[in-house]
Amino acid sequence: MKETKVMKVKISEKNGKSIFKEWFATLENKAKTKIIRRFAQITTGNLGDHKHLRDKIAELRFKDGHRIYYTMISPTMLLLLGGTKSNQNRDIERAVKWLKELEK
Repeated sequence: MKETKVMKVKISEKNGKSIFKEWFATLENKAKTKIIRRFAQITTGNLGDHKHLRDKIAELRFKDGHRIYYTMISPTMLLLLGGTKSNQNRDIERAVKWLKELEK
């Protein structure tokens, strides 16, 4: 029997601020549902379409163009922020800066 690696998903916050929550609140319900389903999948160890980008930053990729940037603090996936494929370069820079801010 294959062992399932259980992971936790946590939203990053500092001083009550969460860039991820702010972004998520702007999404339509259909997109929110897809993302929540993906998180359920991740907790069983199946990340789906994802890619390491640079430093400690990786992304979850969605077919509709949404991106979620995260870092791993094993066994926890720490969500940094969300965005879209069209703003990917800018969002990656924001994710790097946000992670540095969280590490202070």
